[in-house]
Amino acid sequence: MTIDQRQELKQMIEYEIGKQLPKNPLFFDDLEIDGDDCIDLMNGIATKYGVELTSYNPLDYHQTEWEVSLWPFVKVDRPFKSFDFNHLIDVIDKKRWYEPTQPS
Repeated sequence: MTIDQRQELKQMIEYEIGKQLPKNPLFFDDLEIDGDDCIDLMNGIATKYGVELTSYNPLDYHQTEWEVSLWPFVKVDRPFKSFDFNHLIDVIDKKRWYEPTQPS
């Protein structure tokens, strides 16, 4: 991915979330989005860049819209994986989702 394409991706994400991104944000914590917003963002990226997401499991990375609607009455108590902007760029370059290496 070229520097211009990276900037275009960054601008696309910033537009979708309505704020500027830090240098190498963690998805989805640093984006401060959840539920359908995460799914819409990932689907938009997949469509724009031709990324195959069949192995991407949203439940591993963020709450569902239903879980979001339960707050503040019920707190989802499962760990979520994360990935950073650089991983997303690598996924785009490879044109397929793969699990990021998680820090130990």
